[in-house]
Amino acid sequence: MVWIKNEDHHVLKELAELAGESMSNVLANALDDYRRKHFLKGLSDDFASLRSSESEWTEELGERELWASAVSDDLEES
Repeated sequence: MVWIKNEDHHVLKELAELAGESMSNVLANALDDYRRKHFLKGLSDDFASLRSSESEWTEELGERELWASAVSDDLEES
């Protein structure tokens, strides 16, 4: 069980009523959105770090080219 402030409980209840969902579902969806937000923030930070290093970014681009050419190896167009 998790305790939340009364004002947060009222907001949760209001959102649930507006969405026609249970408070549990609204909270689960909010947590999922929060988790995704932090995942994408971490991913963005990692790419920014990678791009800030010219040698590492050049290596990344070279690796992408290798993968792009490997994807079409021995495959027929359908």
